This record gives sequence, structure tokens and C-alpha cells, in this order.
Amino acid sequence: MYSPRPDTYQAIVTALEKGGVEFIPGNGLRLRQDDHEVTTFSGSDFLCELETDILLVLKGPEDEIVGCSSDERKWMEYCATLNPVYYTMQRQKRWRQRTLIPNNADFISNSPEIYRTVSAEVIGNMTYRVYGNRLALIEWSAMRVTLIRNSQIADMFRGQFDALWTLAKPITAKHLKKIERFDNTRKYSQSVEAISGCFKNA
Repeated sequence: MYSPRPDTYQAIVTALEKGGVEFIPGNGLRLRQDDHEVTTFSGSDFLCELETDILLVLKGPEDEIVGCSSDERKWMEYCATLNPVYYTMQRQKRWRQRTLIPNNADFISNSPEIYRTVSAEVIGNMTYRVYGNRLALIEWSAMRVTLIRNSQIADMFRGQFDALWTLAKPITAKHLKKIERFDNTRKYSQSVEAISGCFKNA
């Protein structure tokens, strides 16, 4: 029976561990449970749960969230009362953000500087966010977020996003005049204090 040399054995172990394999007692192997985890947020609080997770992961200016948004109005439609809390904490933590939107977009929910536009056919109905080791796939009609926690998947989507970003164009001054912008200072019927419990662990 062949036995690998110690340095070869260690190289194999290292490669397996980097690939997400965990060694367990009894000469067993398994994929690390925390290396690929899928969570679903659904129902009326689906965006509240997503934003809570974002606030837990993104700590400061060194962090970034990127994504593709088929229709920025949906963020207001499904969570208008939650945005004041999210925007306040975003300003405090000052993480970076970049978002791709269709070139026929008529509404934005954030500062114009974070956006670039691409063909509407490229985006389709797709909305997703990538932050930390997470990929969040958002289905508006189903009121559902599928959150995948896996570094390789997050990095793959981040790489694809960066490739599109280099081809995308900033919002032109002419286009910006036609775009409605979200006013996050407006008054809401429900107070920030009443819903801030959504973010109590952030």
C-alpha cells in the first residue's frame, strides 16, 4: 500500500481544507457546514430580514455591497417604512455601494453616483446583492430572498458584476433630469422607533 510523503500529505490536506472539506474523528470527511448555507426570507418582512443581515455583515468604509436592480421602485414599494433606519445606519457605517440599473430606469433610491446603466435586456427581471461572502437573490413577486452564504459563489457574482460595471455607463445629466429620486427625508406614517426593532442586532 502506497503512503504519501509527509509534505505531499500536508499539501493534500491543505488543498482539501481550502476547498471547504473538514476532517472529523474516525478518519472521516465532510463539507464544512458554514461553507455553503442557504437561507430563505419570505413574507412581509423579507426585506427587513435581508437588510438586517446586510447591517450585520457590513461594518465600515472598507466594505462594499454591489448588485443589479431591475426596478428600483420595488425597494420603496415593499419596504418604504424601513428605509429610514437602513439609510441612517448606512450613513453611519459608510460602506461603499455600486448598483447596475437598466438604461431606461425612471427612478433611483440612492445617490446617482452609485449607479451605472446597462441595456435593459441584460438586466431583465434580475435583482441581486453581493456583500461579504453572501449572494442575495431577490424575487419581488414572490416576496422572497434566497440568501446563499458561500465565498466562491459570492466572488463569482462579484467578478461578473465588475465585468459589467466596466462596460456600463454613468447616468447622464440628461437622463438624470427624467429620473425621479427617492427622498429619504420624507415623513412616514410609521415612526422609525416603532420599526427599529427589526435591526436590534445590527
